[in-house]
Amino acid sequence: MDKTQLIEKLNSVQDVSKDRNTIYEVMSALGISFRKTNCRKCLGDYLNICKEELGLLESAADASDFNGNWIYKAIRPTSWNGKIISKDTDQETLSKFCLKHPNYCLKIEE
Repeated sequence: MDKTQLIEKLNSVQDVSKDRNTIYEVMSALGISFRKTNCRKCLGDYLNICKEELGLLESAADASDFNGNWIYKAIRPTSWNGKIISKDTDQETLSKFCLKHPNYCLKIEE
């Protein structure tokens, strides 16, 4: 496949979960190693990496869904994995919690 065909394939992706095979096909054509996944954020990162390789995106790392800080927005603290999650929880623990329970958190872009 040439560059324009790869770009057309990437632009046809509407939902990363449903179109994951298209993303995998482009990654293979570009020679990028990957592991198959069901994680929407990971698939989004794969899409961004392909776009960066094709010159459609300046930095895949800057566009990652894993970037940013989190704020715990629930009124009461909750217990998770043996830890108490509250507004005072450190960012590392809070980010792990928020990836599993996004309804309890608000992501703040840097």
